[in-house]
Amino acid sequence: MTAEQAVGSMSLEKTSRNYLVAAIAVVAIAAWLASGVIIRSTGESSPAGGGDEQAEIFTVAVEQRGAEDIQRNIIVQGETVPDRSVQVRAETGGRLEAVPVRVGERVDADALLARVAMDDRQARLREARANLRQKREAFEAQQRLREQGHESELNLESARAALESAKAALERMETDIARTRIRAPFAGVVDRRHVAEGDLVSPGTSVVTLVDNDPLKVELHISEQDIDRVSTGDSARVSLLASGNTFTGTVTSIAPRAESGTRTHRAEVTLTDTAPAVSGGSATVRIPVGTVLAHRLSPAVLALDEQGRLGVKTVTDDQRVAFHAVEIVRSEPEGVWVTGLPKQARLIVRGGGFVSAGETVKVARDEQPDTEASQ
Repeated sequence: MTAEQAVGSMSLEKTSRNYLVAAIAVVAIAAWLASGVIIRSTGESSPAGGGDEQAEIFTVAVEQRGAEDIQRNIIVQGETVPDRSVQVRAETGGRLEAVPVRVGERVDADALLARVAMDDRQARLREARANLRQKREAFEAQQRLREQGHESELNLESARAALESAKAALERMETDIARTRIRAPFAGVVDRRHVAEGDLVSPGTSVVTLVDNDPLKVELHISEQDIDRVSTGDSARVSLLASGNTFTGTVTSIAPRAESGTRTHRAEVTLTDTAPAVSGGSATVRIPVGTVLAHRLSPAVLALDEQGRLGVKTVTDDQRVAFHAVEIVRSEPEGVWVTGLPKQARLIVRGGGFVSAGETVKVARDEQPDTEASQ
């Protein structure tokens, strides 16, 4: 045998062995795949074409839960506002002689907030009084002459007009002097001082901002979806963020038209309890809008379905998983209250994340809910 023939024979033998190894590998893989089809979930094999296949049955723990009547609330965030707030402005011009109030000070109605210097007002007051006396004497003289027939009616009316003009001038002067005393229009608290002693003011200059926090109010905005369920006179519970204290209140106003930007209706709740006289803080308002059947449960059992709906999984009487879309109607430290479940439900409390709706499950036991959760 030549060298070339020896090499060809060896190459042919090697190729045959490769094909044989490949064929054995294909047969082995096919056998493994076939065996996987006929292996039971319990690990026992059955011959091909044997009895019905048995899927693995997952075990879950459930609790029997019953629905309860609870108060349904509309929960809205708001801000505390004063009952009244006004910028007290100067009504006459001049130099401020005194501003005897401080920010945060409580004042009575008609209390002095600031005083404008009199300057020459007293002199102009005396001048107006003297002019009035003169015009009155002139009118009385014209009146006597007219009664005696020595004066015309026209001259008498002219004297009467001069007298009335003098009276008006005196009244204006007295009013201007009274306006140099800037007084509180109602009892309240000084929220801000806009001027200081020595400042020059003119009519319309802001001097002091005065607020009245008794009673305290909460301003809030109610959505279009909830506005039909709220009416003036409805009761409310208001929790102040700063103190954590809760007070009772009453819905006292609702705007009939929604705001164009937010599509919400502005409303006010007036506190009926004695509350801290501090406005401008955040508050949570709960307005009861009737009762509803609901279940209380842990947020841990809530899940999302394939459509992204929030819901809860239960077990039916035939041991199948059911998914119920729910709505959270109240949140508490102990759990959440939801609607959408049957009145009596076998709630999956453990293992729910491993099973799907329609799947048959095995129930380890029907557990009783915790005492705290059932209260």
